[in-house]
Amino acid sequence: MKKGAMMKKGKMMQKQAMGVFTILLLAVSYAHGAEDCQPSRWGADDEIGNANLITPATVLTAARLIKTGKTYSLGIIIDSTTPAYPPRSLSLQVVQPGQQEGARPVSSVTYNDDIFQGWFGIGPQIDGLGHLGVNGMYYNCNHAKDFSDIRGLTRLGIEKVPPIVARGIVPQIANVKLAPLGDAFDHLIDVADGDVGDLLLIAEIDE
Repeated sequence: MKKGAMMKKGKMMQKQAMGVFTILLLAVSYAHGAEDCQPSRWGADDEIGNANLITPATVLTAARLIKTGKTYSLGIIIDSTTPAYPPRSLSLQVVQPGQQEGARPVSSVTYNDDIFQGWFGIGPQIDGLGHLGVNGMYYNCNHAKDFSDIRGLTRLGIEKVPPIVARGIVPQIANVKLAPLGDAFDHLIDVADGDVGDLLLIAEIDE
């Protein structure tokens, strides 16, 4: 992990603002508008995009790079004060069901439980390809009206994303602005000097 990604005890070290990690497969796939949507090179049934580039062979190649076994967390602790894209928020309550006034619902067992109310899109996460589209058109020419249901996505869900084991690259990039989107991604891929199946990790930390 390079300078831009400082981690300590599971929390991202802070200076003036918290950094944000983004994990991208090299040669990023993103949706186009309905007028020029691009079918997946892996066929009409593809729901995982460039995750197809991670194969047993690339996993073995990545594993051979391990020298010390040291690991780094890409997660942060989230709570009600964690910055989030509006209107996202969360609330957490710790309760002891049925244990008021010394009651013991199960023999002498006591326990704490959690009630969570909030949006999943807060803090570190991996999004499926059904998360972001353009004018209702999503990855592999899937239109929202065909797969977006209030009870859950019927295609392009996060459950389709396979386990990701790969070499991670953290390029040294200063003052990169992610706009326009396509140009920024192309620039990031150019400077990363990666290979097929690698992961591009972008760390944005305000000094």
